[in-house]
Amino acid sequence: MLLLDEPFSNLDAKLRDRSRQWLKNLQSQVGVTTVFVTHDQDEALSVSDRVAVMNLGRVHQVGTPDEIYDRPADLFVADFVGTANILTATITEADGSHALIRVDGLDRPLRVPHTGRQLGSARVCVRPENIDIHRPGAAAPPPTR
Repeated sequence: MLLLDEPFSNLDAKLRDRSRQWLKNLQSQVGVTTVFVTHDQDEALSVSDRVAVMNLGRVHQVGTPDEIYDRPADLFVADFVGTANILTATITEADGSHALIRVDGLDRPLRVPHTGRQLGSARVCVRPENIDIHRPGAAAPPPTR
């Protein structure tokens, strides 16, 4: 097991990127389990197969980098990892795989992936890269995910 505590924190950006790639290659070649402590979210997501997001000694979520980024477990993870627009919404229907939500300021409900069945007040995390802006009446492009 390899234990690393902020090993790249004092490196310039270019050297940090090269060091991340070197570490990924080392992990792959040697097959060593690595515990990597960092406060840099990009670093955590880029060098890890699994990530544990902690705050004040409490684990908020454990998962793959994609799970952590795309499906944050709570408001802390959504806000802490990457850039997020956090919107207030109301869940009006939920079937265990999707929910129908009403977001303040939008004139129609949205259907979104959702694993719960609870109705009522909620917060919705929207990543900037998932926002498309187009003219009223123009056809929206098909979703990428």
